[in-house]
Amino acid sequence: MKFEKSVVGPIDSPSTVAARSSRSVAHSERGGIVDLEVKESKGLGKMLIATSEATYTDTRNSEVVARQRSQVIWY
Repeated sequence: MKFEKSVVGPIDSPSTVAARSSRSVAHSERGGIVDLEVKESKGLGKMLIATSEATYTDTRNSEVVARQRSQVIWY
């Protein structure tokens, strides 16, 4: 498979990464699977849909900085 454009972007130097990580340190406080659902598809048959969530907080003041929600489908 050939990519026309970089999907990652430029590579940062170690000093840039260290400076960026010292400004805002976030960690996943809680997360996991929050929903499982079985659905019927016309073409594929039964599908299992798993939904997971993660909450990221700032380690300095426990402020929520991001929430991530994702789904995976197995068939």
